[in-house]
Amino acid sequence: MYLRSDRGNPGDLFSSIEFNINRHVVDIQCSSDVTVENLCIMYGGCHGIASGTTVGLTVRGCEFGYIGGSYLFVKKNAMPPNTGRFGNGVEIYGGCERYTV
Repeated sequence: MYLRSDRGNPGDLFSSIEFNINRHVVDIQCSSDVTVENLCIMYGGCHGIASGTTVGLTVRGCEFGYIGGSYLFVKKNAMPPNTGRFGNGVEIYGGCERYTV
């Protein structure tokens, strides 16, 4: 990541500089009977918790903030070319069975 400032050192100009990456904060793959509980899940460019193949997923008592913003897909010949963005607190895709949020 590069941060350019024509007005001086960004560390001197701003009290806080925050950014996220194009990743899920918690990525659960090929698991069973998973509980995610009482976590503060923040600053991920994709989804807060992502799961597609879990059997028995429970999410409870979690706080989500500043989630998403990364591009989900890019359409090369569309205007604007970048469309679709990530940003669900909990994303269930594919074959999740027995989940509770």
